[in-house]
Amino acid sequence: MLGFGFTATAVFLTRFATTMNLRGLGTFFTAYAIAAFLFRLNSRRWSRTVGRHRMILMGLIGQSLGFAILPSVTREWHFILPAVCCGFGHALLFPAVLSLGAGAFPSEYRGTGTTIILGFTEVGQIVSAPLLGWVIDRFGFAPMFYISSGVALSVGGLYALTTARKPDEEIETPAPTRSRRAHRPSPQTVARPVVCAKDPDAQESRVES
Repeated sequence: MLGFGFTATAVFLTRFATTMNLRGLGTFFTAYAIAAFLFRLNSRRWSRTVGRHRMILMGLIGQSLGFAILPSVTREWHFILPAVCCGFGHALLFPAVLSLGAGAFPSEYRGTGTTIILGFTEVGQIVSAPLLGWVIDRFGFAPMFYISSGVALSVGGLYALTTARKPDEEIETPAPTRSRRAHRPSPQTVARPVVCAKDPDAQESRVES
């Protein structure tokens, strides 16, 4: 899905802008890069607090929204909103996918796992480029973007029903907190010295609890 998203934006967005007589690619990719950078900084601990599975789901939703907005672009500045959505999706998807994918390999093969995961991103581009190009040539750019949006949303739904249900070992679990009332002794359990009145010679007190 990462490769699919790269194809829809980095490859065919140029043709879309040329067809619409827009010179907004600089606007799109500048907003995309800034949004991705800022979201990456703000979400740097989300893998331990929110969880990587939820990061993937939110990233796919962000990309789906960005693709769905692109057909309505008619001015250069209109590229800003879909760029922010796609940048948000990229910022969450890339580290979460790479971390979970490489983490599935034994520790001594994590480097190989990372290479394989990145390679499958290229496979996504190889598979999606001719398909999306055929849709553009046959039906136009708007259906291509809507199909890309639907595919991202469908992959997110499939992921939510399958892999996202597995526990994420990286997420932090809050330590159980003890209530302060548990440490307060009950008035009935406080030891109180009681002197026996029946024995005047008693020099020691007995304790009732």
